[in-house]
Amino acid sequence: MSFKGTRYENTDDNFSNLNENKQDAHSSARSGIKKNYMDLPPDVDIDEKIHQENPYGDMYANEQFCPDILIKDIGSAIMKKRKDDDDGFKREYASLPYGERYPCDTGKLQINVPKNRFKTTFPYDHSRVILRKNAGSDSDYINANYIDGQERKNEYIASQGPKESTLGDFWEMVCQDQVKQIIMLTNLREGRKIKCHQYWPDLGNKEIYGTISVKSMEEKQYAFYTLRKFQVSQKAMNSYVVSQFHYTTWPDHGTPDPLCLVIFHSHVTHEHSNQDVAPTLVHCSAGIGRTGTYIALDSLYHAGRKSGRVNVAEYVKTMRANRMNMIQTYEQYMTVFLALQEAFKAVPDPQGTVKFCQRISQMLKDAPANYSGLRKEYELLRKVCPVYTNDDYKLAKQNMPKQRKDVILPLDKYGLYLTSNVPTRGGFINAIVVSSHSTDNGFIVTHYPTPEDAVDFLRLLIDHESSTVICMDPLHNIDQIKSWLPLPSSEKIVSPFKVVHSSSKDNNVKLSVISIHKEGEEPHKVTVAEPKAELKTQNVHDTSSLRSLVSFALSCPNDSPITVVSKDGASLCGVFCAVFNSIQQITMDDNIDVFTTVRQLQTRRPEFCSTQDEYGLIYQTVYDHLQTTLHHLLGRIAAGKGAKQLNKNEVVNAVNGTKMSLSKYGSTVETTNLARLARIILGPCTHVLQDVLKKNMNPSVLPGKVKTLITLLPKFKKSPFTKEQETIVYTGIYSDFDITLLYTLYRNICTFPPHSKQWGNVPNPGDRSESANIERIRLLRNKYQGHHSSISISSSDFNQEWQAVFDIVKELELYLGTRTVYQEEVKKITQCCMDPEQETKYIEKLLDLNKKLDDISVKVENTCVCKKRKEFFDREVSSWKEDDKVFLETHNFPAMFNRVVDKTYVTFVGVPGSGKSVTARHIALKLQEEGYYILPIKDISDIETHCIPDILQVFVIDDVVGVFGFDESMFNKLWTYTNKFDSEYTFIHDSMFEIVACHFGRQFPELMIQYMSSDYLANYIKVDGNESESRISENEESTECKASGLCIIISESHYPMLAERLFRDVENGEILVFGHEALKHPSVLQTFIEVIARKSYGELYSIFLSELKEDDEIMFSFVESQMKKKNEAWDERLEFYQIKDLLFDRRYFVKRVRAISWVIYHGHNQILQYIIDQILTEKGNVNDLFQNSYNKDEEEMAYDSVDVERGAVMAARDSDIESDMKKLHVKQDM
Repeated sequence: MSFKGTRYENTDDNFSNLNENKQDAHSSARSGIKKNYMDLPPDVDIDEKIHQENPYGDMYANEQFCPDILIKDIGSAIMKKRKDDDDGFKREYASLPYGERYPCDTGKLQINVPKNRFKTTFPYDHSRVILRKNAGSDSDYINANYIDGQERKNEYIASQGPKESTLGDFWEMVCQDQVKQIIMLTNLREGRKIKCHQYWPDLGNKEIYGTISVKSMEEKQYAFYTLRKFQVSQKAMNSYVVSQFHYTTWPDHGTPDPLCLVIFHSHVTHEHSNQDVAPTLVHCSAGIGRTGTYIALDSLYHAGRKSGRVNVAEYVKTMRANRMNMIQTYEQYMTVFLALQEAFKAVPDPQGTVKFCQRISQMLKDAPANYSGLRKEYELLRKVCPVYTNDDYKLAKQNMPKQRKDVILPLDKYGLYLTSNVPTRGGFINAIVVSSHSTDNGFIVTHYPTPEDAVDFLRLLIDHESSTVICMDPLHNIDQIKSWLPLPSSEKIVSPFKVVHSSSKDNNVKLSVISIHKEGEEPHKVTVAEPKAELKTQNVHDTSSLRSLVSFALSCPNDSPITVVSKDGASLCGVFCAVFNSIQQITMDDNIDVFTTVRQLQTRRPEFCSTQDEYGLIYQTVYDHLQTTLHHLLGRIAAGKGAKQLNKNEVVNAVNGTKMSLSKYGSTVETTNLARLARIILGPCTHVLQDVLKKNMNPSVLPGKVKTLITLLPKFKKSPFTKEQETIVYTGIYSDFDITLLYTLYRNICTFPPHSKQWGNVPNPGDRSESANIERIRLLRNKYQGHHSSISISSSDFNQEWQAVFDIVKELELYLGTRTVYQEEVKKITQCCMDPEQETKYIEKLLDLNKKLDDISVKVENTCVCKKRKEFFDREVSSWKEDDKVFLETHNFPAMFNRVVDKTYVTFVGVPGSGKSVTARHIALKLQEEGYYILPIKDISDIETHCIPDILQVFVIDDVVGVFGFDESMFNKLWTYTNKFDSEYTFIHDSMFEIVACHFGRQFPELMIQYMSSDYLANYIKVDGNESESRISENEESTECKASGLCIIISESHYPMLAERLFRDVENGEILVFGHEALKHPSVLQTFIEVIARKSYGELYSIFLSELKEDDEIMFSFVESQMKKKNEAWDERLEFYQIKDLLFDRRYFVKRVRAISWVIYHGHNQILQYIIDQILTEKGNVNDLFQNSYNKDEEEMAYDSVDVERGAVMAARDSDIESDMKKLHVKQDM
């Protein structure tokens, strides 16, 4: 921020044209040349208009050298050139050489003319990009030129926007020059004119352009531009990544806001590698106007930072020597000056979150000096804040009779206008549009309406489709609020509207839901949010109220603007918008720049954040938001301190160098969209399919036809969710798989004819038959719940998808001839809040626990309690003895013990969590009685570290490789260590079973079958030595098959015991049982059915047909144990392990899935047949086969239990657990 510059007077609407589509009443300041643009016929593209008529004559014929301008003098130079209707800029621009100054013969060849987008724009021969000729084309032509920078030759490529016929040439140019960055400055279509053909595939897709393969890997939408990343490959080269920066808000007939262009340029610069010498490719439509503007800004900015001076006119001459007519209008020429001024005033400086926290912690230390660091930054902000004149408020001043004197007026170019017709009311309202970080019209900012203006406030919400109002004050403090907001459960007439206050909620934020009715129109639903306490800007110690407001706003759909209201339309509104935008920036980019965020807001309303207190509150709130996710994690690890002893600076120092990454989960809104859509599909879609089935098939015929499913049931993908999706979708409301069952019945049993493309294929768009809609539901389920790799859905895609689902449900309900109950349910779910702040905290905590767990263990073990390894080992082993009291030895146990006793070294290896560790520990404790020394080590290499000759030792290793991480190389490593010390190793755990079977060559002992986990059986077991062919074909390329030669062999004599074990797993909620290879063996399956045949119907219903039991008791017991646990350092490590495991389990919620759904999912139709027979015998119908519990009266009821359980887990990490549990209303009678 070394170049501060001077303030300028923004008196021309060319400074920003984001709202030029609004009414033109306030555009008198526009120049005559600008008006000429509007007079052009619609079929003429401004980019094709080479040069405006020059009122000063052909001055360039006697062109003169223009002197350099010092950076510090740019502001005064601009003011001088803008006098007399921009006369200085017009004259200087007219003096520049224009037209076709060098030969363009190649571009005019008949074979190349079709490749040009415009008839008069050709590349110069001496600087054109010459393509390599390849087998696909014998032409080397493309309409593009190399442009020299001020510091490097051929630093840029200026190109026209690709035509459909030149897409292959465009990508050939990219690969030929190894272009890493593409700057796109036009939309594909502007007005009625096609400006550029889309030359990239949609997100997630891959396209071939000529000989180049392009895959779209990433897309981020910002307020005024979009960032895309492509993987580009060609046979003759390695693939690499190309970034495209697409500026989407350049006005069709004007220039962009200079600061917006600077921020866009800053993002490009931060992504650029200084070591990359490849040219930057810049294009618009013709590749001369907007393209020249951007290249001039980039080249002059970088050169100016080094030299302290710029010369715009001379560099335009340089560009025009490389490509004709670069920078087409004097407005574009002036924009280069204005953008350079903004860039040199204060350079955008986004920082990572850790650096940001360190910086703010230092600012907080500056309190005695009145926050000197913050004060300096705020003083700079005031210097660069734009200054407007009366001309910029003309429209507002004309409407002054409607305004209170204490209300801040809206700038004409950012003002909003009312379009709905109300007698005696005009179109003016004191409201402006403000950008969020991701949306150009993210906010509407206004003041509380007076009784006279209340009708206009309601019109504003309707006309601009705002469904959320955020108030900066508790509304009981606002007298005029009664003029438009009725009391709960009442209504108010604000002619011609009727406002109905339908509901009110009082949580962290007070919410009021109102609907605005007008005769002959659909009601407009609005949620009004207000803080529970007054928001203060001075001496703020608690920012939770403001953070709660922002969190609620972040959870709202981003397809409509959020209306922000305060007493004057500025106080605290700027703070709110700045915090909102900053958190969005953190979520999207993993960095933050509060200064630039506020600076951009002040271009819309200079009164935003007008005090240092407000500016400091933004920093404090964002800082507190970041610290919330770290406080619980690091509360007691720094030098053994308790959470209450840590201050914020210590917390920041504790995570120095750690990068907090939320981008893995996308924005809160986008992950919420995925969860909403999954619930729509699993909820209303499932049940409308059930109703259609009941209409078309008598349940009594179902049992006889189920037998046909054995051969007809299609194979389904083994794993329904990715791990990331499970963290979002599995929240315990609609987690069943009845769509699989229903689709199977429709396809194979019902009389439904297949749709036009046959079952299993995507229906034709025009096919709206019941069969086609059933197929569409299945495909949507697979896309967003079964096989989709994405973990987020953009709001635009979400709106498109949920509307498509709604149409399907609507058509099926028309077929049923019923009410619109499921349509209403779809709409209801789309508005579901889902408490995104809690979701975000939860995910952050889980991520941090996983990343930090090992470091925490090291820290704890290095405390005074654990400095002596022997003392640490002894304390660990002592903790086993309490658990060992409940161990029951079997008849096999003496043989196991005798196999290892009297050995010099014994190594037990195991994975914790499924009950088998206690077996190894019991053996170890018995060996301790025989004189062995027990060492609970963490890694195989610790055997060598702690091995002591001539001493009897037992090494117990937990979690040596993970449940599925074992392979032969790991075994060889273990074999090396155990043999090196002549040790006898005994494996009592999951991942080691195959080694036991392999190296001892025995049938597996019965005790091991009893202790095996379902996860292990599902992946490693062999029955009678023959592995299922389906498993081999399904996983032939998977890493698990590397261990297939080491699988367990189970003989027929063990089938009854195995079946009992499998059933016990189902009882315990281990639904992976139904994916076991063992259960696919006919004899094992029959034995399993014999086991369930011995159960009552009540037991079968509880196990197969109801939601599987919760982990409440486990969770509450854990919380209770934490309340009783001694605060000792060695317990800290165990506590973190337990919390991590519990958090992980609670995120997945697998035990809410019904067992019958997994029976269907894995195709076990004999089990299904038996269950159906029992239902019919007991009930006389098959209604119990389906689940109808999803339709809660109110959506918040569905989250109560989940939020309480999560809250209790969170509370387990705090020092005052009992009080936190009372706040969460958790039962104390555990």
